[in-house]
This record gives sequence, structure tokens and C-alpha cells, in this order.
Amino acid sequence: MSPMARGAAAAAQAGDPRFAPSYSFLEAALCVRLPVGTLRVWALGRSYPTASGEKRTPPMFEIADREERLLSFVNLIEAHVLRGLRTKHEFTMQHVKKALRELGRFQPPDHPLAFEDILTDGADLFVERFGRLINLNRAGQIAMRETLIAHLKRIDRAGIHGPVRFFPFIRSEDVEGSKTVSISPTVSFGRPVIAGTRITTAEIAGRVNAGDMVEKVAEDFDVTTQQVTDAILFEQQESIA
Repeated sequence: MSPMARGAAAAAQAGDPRFAPSYSFLEAALCVRLPVGTLRVWALGRSYPTASGEKRTPPMFEIADREERLLSFVNLIEAHVLRGLRTKHEFTMQHVKKALRELGRFQPPDHPLAFEDILTDGADLFVERFGRLINLNRAGQIAMRETLIAHLKRIDRAGIHGPVRFFPFIRSEDVEGSKTVSISPTVSFGRPVIAGTRITTAEIAGRVNAGDMVEKVAEDFDVTTQQVTDAILFEQQESIA
């Protein structure tokens, strides 16, 4: 077992809050800027008819509580990285696992998309080999690399211990946007907050939706008007579900 695999297993056994079932599909979809339907398929798999009978697509990752349909912080990271890999291309989890193995690792951890630090361990190599697996041409690989790097740079990691904080996109289509909002399992119970504070984006949006002026809310919370605006934009994108 690799060091990261051991770290992931030990963290889970120790009751690491990153593995706790904390997010409904609706909440998780908002955080990772995905339609709820897409996230459900990735997390639960789906059945589909074929000429030879019904077949089933396996889930892309194992969620924290399948029975209660709850995801963990680690699951958010996995979905976020998958979003960066997917772009406009079709792939399977087997493609992802094979590409990770081809980076030279003997055994991927239980949650490779969250615990394999592709950004520092060879994004170019990963994209090249991943692209080859799904028959991407060079132009497609370049586009994938740019999108993937943009996603990976929004994850704070603690060495072999894996992800500890995540900066979701403010707007789902803006992969180079600001890091105003952050999510950490140890801050405000894992809810999206203004980065560097414990002020949730939902609280800010609620104040403005109730009729308070942006400037007044910014003054009350001692944040900038841009932070307030970003929090509102982030929460408004719940319509993506």
C-alpha cells in the first residue's frame, strides 16, 4: 500500500471529519458546480438498456453514506476533480484508475481522485496518458490540461494527508475566478464560507435576499462588498441543480 493509501485509511479509522457524511446531493452539487443528476450518476451509477439486456454503469467514487445518500468533503474533492477531467469528453472510472496507475504507483488509495496529488506529481504525464486512453488528440489534451490544472489549484493539500480545504468556483463557467469562498470540514461544519472567516455564504445571501443592502451587510460582517457579491453569486447558482 502506498503512503497516501495508508494515510487515507488511517484518517478514516481515526474519525477524520473529511470522511464524515455531511452533504446532501443538492448541497454537494452547489459546491462543485454540477447538475444534481450528473452528480448522482457519478456517485451512485446508473442502469441503462442494451440489446442484450439491462446493464449498469458503476459509480465513479464511493460516497460516505450510500443508504442516506450523503457525501463527504472527500467526495466533494473527487467530484470536483472529475469535473476538471471530464470537460466535454466521455470517460469511465476505469480510465481514471488506469491513468493514475500509469503515473508509477503500485496501488492507488481508496479515494485516488482526492488523495493522488496530480498537480505536483505529474499533471502533464497524467493528461497525456489519460488523453491517450480516451483517444483525445493533442489539442484536446491541451484543453484538458488547462481545465484540470485550474481545478487542482483550488484544492489545499497537507502533503500525504491529502485535501484539507477547497475553493469552489463562484460561477460554474469561470474556472479562473477568485477564491472568495472556501470549504473545509473543520470550519462551520463544512458549509461554504467567505475564505478566512466563519461567515457562511448562505447567511450573507439570506441577509441580502431579506432586503439588506450589500454595503450594510459588508459593514456588519466586516468584509468587502466584493466578498458579499461573490457570496450572493455563489448561492444563486443553486439553480444549476
